[in-house]
Amino acid sequence: MIVSVTMVRNEADVVEAFVRHNLRFVDAMIVLDNGSSDQTPEILFSLIREGLPVYYLFDPDPSYVQDVITTALLYAAIERFNPKFVIPLDADEFITGTEGASSRDALVSALSPAAISLIPWITYVPGTRSILPTEDPLVRMDHRRSFEPRIVYKAIVPVGV
Repeated sequence: MIVSVTMVRNEADVVEAFVRHNLRFVDAMIVLDNGSSDQTPEILFSLIREGLPVYYLFDPDPSYVQDVITTALLYAAIERFNPKFVIPLDADEFITGTEGASSRDALVSALSPAAISLIPWITYVPGTRSILPTEDPLVRMDHRRSFEPRIVYKAIVPVGV
């Protein structure tokens, strides 16, 4: 089992696409709402009512101590699900696979159960579709950098290491 953990605040423009897309790669998502004042909670509740494996937590504390909260969410994911891997994600991060393999298979084949895996981060930028009247950020962001000037990695944590 693969579980993602996320802290959100006022992510109504992206949260539905974030959940639907990343559930192709993970089995469950724990999302902590850090005091959203937009439609983020309603969107998440709608996805939960649909039966998607999204687990909503609310923290009204206005401080944004992402490192502390994300670590607590990681431990909560381990306690609740006992997953093989936990992926901390921001609401604007979309996991991608490699061509020729199913999305989940591509992700799993890149992971080590014995060490933290580092997956290169791909930066997408607005392109020609960004002017179209669509709500889906994956449609709006149709271009990526030809190279990353500074490679940044997303950590995927194996449980039990």
